[in-house]
Amino acid sequence: MGLLFTALCAGTGPAAVRADFDPATVHRLDAAITKIMEQTGMPGLDIGLWIPGRGVYEESFGVADKQTGTPMKSDLYSRIGSVTKTFTVTSVLQLVDQGKAGLDGPISRYVSCVPGADSVTLRQLAEMRSGLFDYTTDKTWLAGVRAGPQRTYTPRRLVDVAFRHPPNFPPGAKWQYSNTNTILLGMVVEKASGQSLADYLREHVFAPLKLDDTSLPGDGAVPDPHAHGYTDFTPKGTVADATNWNPSWARAAGAIVSDLDDLHTWAPALADGRLGHNGELPGYETITAQLPAEKATPVALVNSDIDYRGKNLSSMIGHAVTSIVTPGHLWPAPVGTEAKQPPP
Repeated sequence: MGLLFTALCAGTGPAAVRADFDPATVHRLDAAITKIMEQTGMPGLDIGLWIPGRGVYEESFGVADKQTGTPMKSDLYSRIGSVTKTFTVTSVLQLVDQGKAGLDGPISRYVSCVPGADSVTLRQLAEMRSGLFDYTTDKTWLAGVRAGPQRTYTPRRLVDVAFRHPPNFPPGAKWQYSNTNTILLGMVVEKASGQSLADYLREHVFAPLKLDDTSLPGDGAVPDPHAHGYTDFTPKGTVADATNWNPSWARAAGAIVSDLDDLHTWAPALADGRLGHNGELPGYETITAQLPAEKATPVALVNSDIDYRGKNLSSMIGHAVTSIVTPGHLWPAPVGTEAKQPPP
C-alpha cells in the first residue's frame, strides 16, 4: 500500500486550501497530516476545523480515486458510517417530542420478537445499554458479508441475526456498543412516523438544516462526484474498492452519505456542542464532533478503513489535529481500539 501510495501521490500536499488560522498553525497541521498519510498509505482525506474567533482550516489531501489519480476535493460525497447513528437517534427524539414515541417505553410497542422486549426501552437502545447482541459480531454473518458485499439486507433480517444469540446482560446493567440497538431505533422511526427512514430523515432532519448533500441511499449507489473507498474487509484480506458495496447491512446504524460542509453544519446543530461521533464502513472513515470548550468543530473524511498497525486512520488524524489546535481537549476516541469488522 505504501509503494502504491507513493506512486500515485508523490509530493502529496493540500489539493485545495481554505485557511485563516495563523500560518505557523497551518504549517504544523499540514505537516502532521502529510506525515500520517505518508506513514499509513492513506489514499485521501478531506478535513475541516472551524473555531470561532480563531480561524478556519479546510484542506483536501491525496486522491479520491487511486486508478485515475483524481485528487480529493471538499465537495465530494462520502459514506459516513456510524455518524449515521446520530441522525437516527435525533429522529427518535423528535418523535418523542411529538408524543409519537416514549423514551422509557418498551421496544415491544414498535418491534416484535425482541428478546426481553418488555424490559428493553428506547432510552436503553439509544444509550447502548440494552444488552442485545451486536449482529455485526456474528462470525457466520460476517463471512457472508465479506463474500457477498452486494447483498441486500432488511432491518428485520439484521436483528434476527442478533436474536439468534442470548442478550449479553440484562437491560440497563451496563454499556456495550451494539449496532443492533440503532437498527431497532430505525425500525421505531418507521413504525412511529409511518414513513420510511430515508423519507423521514429527508423531510424532518436533512431539509430543515438544508443538508442538501446528505441522504440515506436505498442501494449501493453513491451520488457523483464522490470519493472512492478502499478496504481490506475481504475474504482474503486483499484491498478492494468498496465504493458501491451495498450498505443495507448498516442501514440506520451506518449507511448515510454526506460531505464536508453538511457535516460541519450537522455537528453543532446536533447537540449544541455536547456530542461527537466517528464512523467506519468498508472503504470510509469519518469524524464529526464538537469540542465544547472552544466551540470547535472538526470534521474528517478518509477514503479508507484499512488500519495502520492496528490504529484507526481517522482517529490518528483527529488526535494529531487536536493535539496541535486544542491540546487541552484531544479527540477522545482512543487510537487503535476500534473493532476491525464492518461495524458501521
